[in-house]
Amino acid sequence: MRFARQTRPVPLIAIGVAAALFLFITYQYSEYTLAQIDRADVNNIESSTQVQVTDTASVLVAKLQGVASSVQLVANTASGGTTTSILALLGGAEASAAGFVDNFFWIADNGTLLALDNGTVQSVASYAGTNLTGRPYFSEAEASSGVHITGALPSLTNASVSYIFVSEMVQEIGPNGTRVSQGVVGAAIELTTLGSYIQSQISLSSNGDINLLDANATILYTQDAKLVGQNIFSQSVQSGMPSTFAASLDTLIRNSLNGASGVSNIDVGGTNTTVAYVPVYLDGVNMAGSLHIFGILYMVQPDTLEGESAALLSQLRVLSSFVILGIAGVAVGSAVVFLGWNKRLDDTVTKRTSDLVAANEQLRAYARSQTDFVNIAAHELRTPTQSILGFTEILQDVSGAKQTKNPASATSLDDTEMKQAVDSISSNARRLKKLTDDILTVSRIDDNRMVLTKETFDLNNTIKDVITETETASGPGMGVAIKYDQTESSIPINADNTKIHEVLSNLLNNAARFSGGKGTITVRAGKTSDNQVMVSIKDQGKGIDPEVLPRLFNKFVTTSPSGTGLGLFIASKLIVAHGGRMWAQNNGPDEPGSTFSFTLPMGNGGGPSPSKNPK
Repeated sequence: MRFARQTRPVPLIAIGVAAALFLFITYQYSEYTLAQIDRADVNNIESSTQVQVTDTASVLVAKLQGVASSVQLVANTASGGTTTSILALLGGAEASAAGFVDNFFWIADNGTLLALDNGTVQSVASYAGTNLTGRPYFSEAEASSGVHITGALPSLTNASVSYIFVSEMVQEIGPNGTRVSQGVVGAAIELTTLGSYIQSQISLSSNGDINLLDANATILYTQDAKLVGQNIFSQSVQSGMPSTFAASLDTLIRNSLNGASGVSNIDVGGTNTTVAYVPVYLDGVNMAGSLHIFGILYMVQPDTLEGESAALLSQLRVLSSFVILGIAGVAVGSAVVFLGWNKRLDDTVTKRTSDLVAANEQLRAYARSQTDFVNIAAHELRTPTQSILGFTEILQDVSGAKQTKNPASATSLDDTEMKQAVDSISSNARRLKKLTDDILTVSRIDDNRMVLTKETFDLNNTIKDVITETETASGPGMGVAIKYDQTESSIPINADNTKIHEVLSNLLNNAARFSGGKGTITVRAGKTSDNQVMVSIKDQGKGIDPEVLPRLFNKFVTTSPSGTGLGLFIASKLIVAHGGRMWAQNNGPDEPGSTFSFTLPMGNGGGPSPSKNPK
């Protein structure tokens, strides 16, 4: 009996200890898991927010770069023109940027507005007598070389409306080589329109706020419209923020104004808030107070799940404390808590998994592109290989018959057929070599292993050599003429002659192939005002498919039944490696064909130079 009395509490103690141990383990595991969920949530928000703000910045850069190109085109074309001709140019530019640019204008050198086009009204009567020479979009454009973009400014006449201006001086070169100003042409973009465009680029699944500051910390866009045009560090803006939040945000903004991109987390009223930022760079554009940096784009994304995780953790602690009150109910209570927590964890993981679907789709798209490349490469390899094998077997048959002195047992080939067979083998072997070289070049570009061997040479000579090679390769009667519109007696550049030769050859061969044997291919090359050389190749073929045009310089993009779609990708990367850029566009509506253009810096010096492959 004594033994029984002594052992009776043992099962209860064992159950209590086991329950307490189980509860302790469950509690610790829940703490760890919820912390990991919170960390994963923060990481996911940081990643998605940074991707979102980077993509939005890229779209904004492309839009503003397009406006800058339109202004530059009008400025380069307007020299010596009449008001009527300039107005026509402004109208064309307005039509190309409709819905984004408020108006395009031309201001004479004396500050008088001569022409304006806002898409509906072409009148300058309301601006009569206004002298605009003191406006930054006039004075700073005349003082700088190339396109200039301002920060937030009043409109031409209404001081209560804020705009940014993209402008460039219209000039002609005098007899002694000096620049003679003919005024300024420009485009006015209303900040509300700019903000609407930025907001339209945000994913519908995002609940973050997007903000844009210029390089001087002036607010160009925020959801609170009354703050637009004010400096972020001004008293009126700072007074509307909690002091702790304002201090953290000011530090982040000061860091971002140095041109760096990044992501940070700020505590706002107990809620973790992710702020991702990226600078908006515009190549070849002079900014107000800074070269190339238009501003900084910010996305503010609150972490709403952090509060949910904290609530779950609090509930788990309460339940654990309640279970400890009774030994008998500890095991059951712990099991219930564990199962309930596990269900909530599954729900949370399921929700987080859905956020990865988009990223997985991008990976699948990349895999599809790789598969497409393998299929294209296999097809391109099979055709010449079969031809080489076929003609080789015929030649072996003829050769074997001659060696055995039994010609009747082999195929008979005369000299012409023999030459055709050898030429076909040679042609297909070169085709295989070209495909192999393209694949190796793409590999070097992707791995940043491409090396440029620079030297100083006359670009005119290289262009003429490529034209001769293209005409020779095409053969007589090809039906398309190649004309070189030479504007300079000599165009010395410092570059890799072999790779520039490859770029020109690729573009000319494409122009000849897509011309369908008709029309004329016109090649132009000349120096620009910003110490660069620009080359354009204009054909009269069928033009570029509008669906392909945005992706024209990507890998594996082609509308040709043959080819790997690597030529234009390689050509554009070679030009970028030289510090230039390449673009393409269809000719006007009344003119068939397309025009491919690229620029190269004039530069000095030489010798091998490793390229930097921008991705």
